[in-house]
Amino acid sequence: MVALGRLAYSWEQIAGRDLRRFVYPSRLARGKLTVICADSQWFQTLTYLKPSIHANLRRLFPDLQISSIDGRLGTIPVAVQREPVEVWPDWNQEGTIDLPDIGNPDLTNTIQTCRKKLQARLKGLTTKGYHLCGKCGFNLIPSGVEACSICTFKAREQDLAKTRSLLNETPWISFDEVKKLVAGLAQLEFDAIRSELLGEALNRIRIFGADLKESFNLGDYLKMRYEMFRAVIFQTGIMPNLVDLDDSSGKFLLDPSWKEFLALGIEEEVC
Repeated sequence: MVALGRLAYSWEQIAGRDLRRFVYPSRLARGKLTVICADSQWFQTLTYLKPSIHANLRRLFPDLQISSIDGRLGTIPVAVQREPVEVWPDWNQEGTIDLPDIGNPDLTNTIQTCRKKLQARLKGLTTKGYHLCGKCGFNLIPSGVEACSICTFKAREQDLAKTRSLLNETPWISFDEVKKLVAGLAQLEFDAIRSELLGEALNRIRIFGADLKESFNLGDYLKMRYEMFRAVIFQTGIMPNLVDLDDSSGKFLLDPSWKEFLALGIEEEVC
């Protein structure tokens, strides 16, 4: 009964949208599927459709191992009969387009047929309230929605990348200033990117400091100080002209190790 219920639930996929109202599964036992047909005409039609139905059963329900399909006349459940049959535009009525000569008439004809079917399908979906994404032109979306989820995600990625670039170039820029350039930016997103950039700066400082303790290099020392300035600005949001790493109070040193790293420059008498 459970297996029969699975078949009944997916019967439209197995037998097709039109056939489901007139031919319906009623019994499954020992690999034999029995279906009831609304009248003799549908009973006869079933004879020609058995191969395709059997192929769909093997594809969708290989575990059921259905070996045969038998039909008998009977009454289709009322609930199934009441389900409306959806009518789609006739793809044969769609026009053809000029295609490049590829030297293969059969392939050209197949392409034309596929295109006509696609056009008819799109017209049918339009009447049901769907349309193609206005940005990529590929994905179907409901009416009232401007872009598909993929395009929306990509656009959001670009917005966040722009925010990161602005913060990276001008660490002191405020959320309100960035929001004027990046529509829809949330405070949480802004803070997360700034925190990420702060972490990267702190990590570079540790690497520079460790390398300088082994072998002093003026270029790396200046780069380390530059990253310290950036880290302080990311952490506090103050303007760069207010940051003084050499302040005797040490209020700008975010990590105790900074004092030791900065002292390396004094030992080397950096002007």
